Amino acid sequence: MIAPFGHPGSVTPAAIDALPAAMQREGILLLMEMGLTLATVAKAMGRPPRAVSDLIRLAPIFRHESQMADARGEA
Repeated sequence: MIAPFGHPGSVTPAAIDALPAAMQREGILLLMEMGLTLATVAKAMGRPPRAVSDLIRLAPIFRHESQMADARGEA
């Protein structure tokens, strides 16, 4: 796969779908940092705003080892 980003103007809502699922959240947040609204991004991606909102609210799936120790009750 050729990366959809890398030159000015290449970060677009349409390019988000070309990213692996794990990177779509970061792409959407980047577009919003650039000034696009959630509704604009959702419309351009052809998804309902709620689906895009749910995607950006996902918690990271990876945890640092220190967080794992806390979850096991270790100090």
